[in-house]
Amino acid sequence: MGEIIGPLPFLGKNMIKSILGVMMVNYLMQFVGTPYLWAGNNPIEGFDCSGLINEGLRSEGILGPHEDLTSQGIFDRLKNGYKAFSPDIYRIQKNDLLFFGSSPVSITHVAIAYDDRIMLEAGGGDSSCDSIEKAKEMGAFVRLRPISMRKDIVATVRL
Repeated sequence: MGEIIGPLPFLGKNMIKSILGVMMVNYLMQFVGTPYLWAGNNPIEGFDCSGLINEGLRSEGILGPHEDLTSQGIFDRLKNGYKAFSPDIYRIQKNDLLFFGSSPVSITHVAIAYDDRIMLEAGGGDSSCDSIEKAKEMGAFVRLRPISMRKDIVATVRL
């Protein structure tokens, strides 16, 4: 029998980051249909956009277990340690984090690319969406939807 030499010694840093992104999307897909809840950050009560992405980042050890960042905070934390790109919709790849707002210093929404055309997001709600009943009324939940439906993408971060 061959000797075991540690976990995945042949993978470089970029390959490991790519694998983390795939695992994160796969993990977050189980929450499709979970209600949107303003400031929500757990699968039982519901998620807002940053709560969903925080959950994924925590699952991969990128954030600590009690960290809860806003969309802007997620971008600010990750933009230097990962590849950050200007908002070129033609460069989006599966697992990219997608940031929306009026500029990279005024980010109001975050999602993750399911592929180069579809994003996984907690959306459809706003600050008035404070219950499951309100989420149902607004049609607000974790969902897949075309990236092109939003025109305010300001940055992407490649995991």
